[in-house]
Amino acid sequence: MHNIWRKSLHLPGTLAGYLFLGFIAIILGLFLYFQTLVREVRDSTKITSKIFAEFLKTETTAYGIYPTPNPEMEIIFKEVIKNIDFPVIITDEKGVPRVWRNIKIDPSSIPNDVLENVDPMNPPEGPVKKLIEITKRLDKENEPIPMLYGGNISLGTVHYGEASLVKQLKWFPVIISGVIIVFLIVGFLGFSIARRSDEEHIWVGLAKETAHQLGTPLSSLMGWTEILREKNPKEIIDGLEKDVARLQKVTNRFSSIGQLPKLKEGDVNSVVKDSVDYLKRKLPTLDNKIEIKENYCAREKVKFDFDLLSWVIENLVKNAIDAMDKKKGLIVVNTRDSSNAKYVEIRIQDNGRGIPKSEAKRIFEAGYTSKRYGWGLGLAITKRIVDDYHNGRILLENTQIGKGSTFLIYLSAIGKKDEKD
Repeated sequence: MHNIWRKSLHLPGTLAGYLFLGFIAIILGLFLYFQTLVREVRDSTKITSKIFAEFLKTETTAYGIYPTPNPEMEIIFKEVIKNIDFPVIITDEKGVPRVWRNIKIDPSSIPNDVLENVDPMNPPEGPVKKLIEITKRLDKENEPIPMLYGGNISLGTVHYGEASLVKQLKWFPVIISGVIIVFLIVGFLGFSIARRSDEEHIWVGLAKETAHQLGTPLSSLMGWTEILREKNPKEIIDGLEKDVARLQKVTNRFSSIGQLPKLKEGDVNSVVKDSVDYLKRKLPTLDNKIEIKENYCAREKVKFDFDLLSWVIENLVKNAIDAMDKKKGLIVVNTRDSSNAKYVEIRIQDNGRGIPKSEAKRIFEAGYTSKRYGWGLGLAITKRIVDDYHNGRILLENTQIGKGSTFLIYLSAIGKKDEKD
């Protein structure tokens, strides 16, 4: 059953991969589609410009090359280009702009007699110079179209730029991509929040049900212990009471899930030592001997829930015991204040088989386990207790295959800022 759960937990990752590939495919499709539209609009603009150049060449040769302002020429010119939506400038054989459209410079602001005497290499300051600069910029966008008569007589040149539609089409894929990215981010966040909420309810429900199921037989055990006290040796009854008290402690732990813990100020060394002492009595002593070394140097006070924090320590030490693959195992448990005295550090180190780097990032995920019959809840619950309930931080500080692993817990000291080193 736990394998099914582990597989189901990987479904969101697979779904995210498909969504990402789909997003890339959509972006590429949009890009190629709009690139095709841009090419078509550019080709249309070029064809229009060529037709316009031919028209000008024909009309100009009929009246001479700009001898004087020609009212009929201007009327025809305006009628032909009135629907053109791209910037266009017509220069004479000297390269002086004579007619333009969609340039945002009023033609009436430059008298024709001024243009007659302009040197394009040294134009006067003002709109004329600006026109010539725009002409050069248009030539960078598109190759100008010369108007030649007889193949060698220059009548002028048509300079044109990109239509506003082309510029809009260029930005459209970027805008659409941005909208899709925002949509995906919002959707992913919503999905993550919803999934986390579902997990929260499942965890809380499972914990409450477990505590409820343990409560009934536990009450009976307490009663039977009192009955047995009258006819059995004190040592046996004391042992039974310790086990019953242990079961009561486990029940309290599960009951605490989903509730705000009651954090009390205290010495973290006491809860760590109590948890280690309990597990020491259960260490293997025959085939694989395991030694636990303790060093409690923390001096700063922290706020913690005794039952929940002892659960964390027991989970980590149990995992260290299970990870032993040597005849002489060693587990080192120590506490100390951080270098800036803002935190108390709890470090649990073992010389077991270690964790593969490929799996190191997943060890705190619910459902992850390296044990054949494990449920993969131990480290997930541990992280939840440390991070959410104690506003601390737990991390895998170091791991090497065949050399062991080290887990580190940070808990904020009393009166210190809640920051991590």
